[in-house]
Amino acid sequence: MQKSSPNRARILVVDDERDNVEMLQRILRQYEVHTAYDGRSALKMIELTPYDLVLLDIMMPGMGGVEVLQHIRQHYSDIDLPVVLVSALSERRSIANVRRMGANDYIVKPFDVEDVGARVITQIRLKRFADERQQIAMGFQQMVEWQERLMRMASHDLRNPLSNLRMLVHHLKHISQENDAVQQLLEMMDASINSMSNIIDEFLDVRIAEAVGNIRVELRETDAFNVITQVVNQYAVAAFNKDIRIHANGVGGIVLADPNRLSQVIANLLSNAIKYSPPHSDVWIETLVQDGIWQLTVTDSGPGVPESERHRLFQPFGRASTQPTGGEASTGLGLWIVREMVHAQNGEVGVHFPPEGGSQFWVQLPAVVKDSAGSPSARA
Repeated sequence: MQKSSPNRARILVVDDERDNVEMLQRILRQYEVHTAYDGRSALKMIELTPYDLVLLDIMMPGMGGVEVLQHIRQHYSDIDLPVVLVSALSERRSIANVRRMGANDYIVKPFDVEDVGARVITQIRLKRFADERQQIAMGFQQMVEWQERLMRMASHDLRNPLSNLRMLVHHLKHISQENDAVQQLLEMMDASINSMSNIIDEFLDVRIAEAVGNIRVELRETDAFNVITQVVNQYAVAAFNKDIRIHANGVGGIVLADPNRLSQVIANLLSNAIKYSPPHSDVWIETLVQDGIWQLTVTDSGPGVPESERHRLFQPFGRASTQPTGGEASTGLGLWIVREMVHAQNGEVGVHFPPEGGSQFWVQLPAVVKDSAGSPSARA
């Protein structure tokens, strides 16, 4: 994109007649005016120097103004680089056709000082306004990218050290069982770690919720086994604290998904399963590939959800009356975020409540399968 000069607007005047060039230089003396006397020179100057506006004569020997304009529009839009055509009064009829080729405006010879000044300042203002909007858009995009980086940092660079600290605390508890003072200090450390973990989880849920309308995904072949294994390891200590056994044997499959978004989906489902399962119980993670569909199911041992409240499960703040069994925090956003992320990856999500109790949350995404030639393909 052509960028405006920070002080005076920069204008390129292109005309083979020196008298016309000098006249325009006098009219536009408040601007930074560059000059070119043929089309090819003008294109080289545009390639090397950013301009706010080009005043382009139509009738020039060699490469005429129309051809120059066509070359300019191959690289710059009428917003990025405005072009005002200059023509003799007798050529006025051709102006309408030429403007369809991408000119922003026109001025006629002989020059009217006020008309030239008014048309030029209009184009300069429009260009500056467009540049400002572009800068705002770029700034907003950078902000979004920084937010996503911060979310990834919170998810990985903060959660993983906290998981390691949890493991160390439990190890120290085991080897210092006879020392009540040390046990008390370790309990305090464990409580602080849990508090930090809850803050991170709530922060991530809120940030993701704010960005839900603009979720960006990069779909590619993803090894579900690796993603599931990482998530299980991440929540191993939380399960250990409640003596909950996570069963994830035989999981796998190649799925067309965004690995980061898929990880967030599974993490939310597993976190909920641990939160709502009673101590000394089991959580199962299972996968199935059938008819080109990859399905993940997370089953907990909790009390389930009352039938009258199930319609709110995937809505923002749609928490049911069922409460976490270990006093864990919950924002009520997790399942809504799961739904939005799954839909962004061309998938479906749902839940089943077996008669014997518990909840089975399932996710379906396109599986990557091999055709008869051994080439991968995905089926929605």
